[in-house]
Amino acid sequence: MADEKLLDDVLRRAENPGPALEGPGARLGTPWLPPAARRRLSPAVHSLLRTGDLGRSLTERGAPYGGQELRDGGKTLELSTGAPGAVEAQFGTSREPARPIVPDDVPDELLEEIADRIGDYILEGLL
Repeated sequence: MADEKLLDDVLRRAENPGPALEGPGARLGTPWLPPAARRRLSPAVHSLLRTGDLGRSLTERGAPYGGQELRDGGKTLELSTGAPGAVEAQFGTSREPARPIVPDDVPDELLEEIADRIGDYILEGLL
C-alpha cells in the first residue's frame, strides 16, 4: 500500500512539475545583488529594484506582471514579465547599460540544474 502511495505521488508531481521552478527556493543562475551592494548603484537602477515587482513577477505564481506556462506534449516552458523596467533592464537605454534578465543562450549548466530540480521534485517531492 505504501508503494502505491509513493507511485501515486510521483505521478501526480509528474503531471504538474511547475512548483519545482517557483518561489524563492527555486532561484537559479546568478542572484540579484544583495541589499548592501544595491546602495552603490545609480538612481536609475534603484527604480528597477525599489518595488520588487520585477523579481516577484519572475518568481511568484500570480504576482502582478508575471506570466508563466508549462506544457507537456509541446515541451514548452515559458517565464515572462511585463513589469515596468523589464525591457529597459534587458536591453539597456541611452543612459544605462543592459542588465539582461533573460540570457540569449541558456548555459548548459543552468539547463542541467533546471532538469535536476524538476527531477528531484517529481521523484522525491523536493522543492
